[in-house]
Amino acid sequence: MMAPAQVSGTLVLVVGSSGAGKDTVLRGAQRQLREDRRIVFPQRTITRPADLTEDHISVSREGFSELARRGTFAFCWSAHGLKYGLPVSIGSDLKAGKVVACNVSRHVIAEARSAFGSILVAEVRASLQARAARLAARQREDPRDIAARLSRDVDVGRGPDIVILNDGPEAEAVASFVQALKMATSTAQVLNAKPGNY
Repeated sequence: MMAPAQVSGTLVLVVGSSGAGKDTVLRGAQRQLREDRRIVFPQRTITRPADLTEDHISVSREGFSELARRGTFAFCWSAHGLKYGLPVSIGSDLKAGKVVACNVSRHVIAEARSAFGSILVAEVRASLQARAARLAARQREDPRDIAARLSRDVDVGRGPDIVILNDGPEAEAVASFVQALKMATSTAQVLNAKPGNY
């Protein structure tokens, strides 16, 4: 991984409890910002079959291990019996001064901060009732697995930089996140314009 000093962009790590709507918020923002090349939404690789809830790259556990061995991932983690990875291209995008927004486990925050330096943590929050309904609607887990997901709290350490409330209309949560990404983009532009930043 590159040293933080080489990074001029901003990595936005989207975290939140299961069912909070992280993928929904990211997907909505990506639709609205698809013409803005300053903002990147990298695709995750997951050891889970493809479905309609997330546009991810589906691989077997063996395939994931091989990709990790080849250095395909900027960082990876395990959760709920699955393995997740984000592409090493994140480093190049950040070096180019872009804002990179991705859904991650809270457990990678420290690693990402150490590797890339300039990060923002955006936490998506929703009520327990809303989360339970969303997890059931996904039809990916049985009731016992859903209960286990609901019982886990998200601890982002020193606290999130951005909080996205996602109990109401989806459009409101997406609009809040889009605004945060645009602000991050403006900040990155100012930093990149300073003398000595290449």
